[in-house]
Amino acid sequence: MGLLTGDVSSVFSSIMGAFFLDGTLHRATLTDDGMGGGSASWSDTPVKAQLDSTTQQQQAGEGYTDRDQRILVLAHGLTRPDPDDEITLNGVRWSIASVGRDPAGAYYDLRGRFSGHVEASGEAGMLDFSDPANSAHLIYFMEPA
Repeated sequence: MGLLTGDVSSVFSSIMGAFFLDGTLHRATLTDDGMGGGSASWSDTPVKAQLDSTTQQQQAGEGYTDRDQRILVLAHGLTRPDPDDEITLNGVRWSIASVGRDPAGAYYDLRGRFSGHVEASGEAGMLDFSDPANSAHLIYFMEPA
């Protein structure tokens, strides 16, 4: 294994994986009902990811809102996410608005949009906003959509 043999994603994942959060990629399988509608079923894939500020390129993208979030997902062993998929990180579920990949192929660069779903945690079934890992999500509950 070496950088010159195309294993950059493997090396990057082994070095940076400890610094990325555990997350879940929810892959959508869309089924057409033949009458203009359909349904989605979901399969879950564990991922390593982190939240970041959106890039200027993402901000210039179609449909961008100031509540969108950049999500970096380690690429090693992962099939490219699709805009029909969703991702959960820190208990917050994001729909995927766009998918890019860094030039070395080490990570996928997603633009996520808050899906309106937050996983329950703690005794009261709410996010504990005194936990710094959750406090960044307060904006999604305080600002109007």
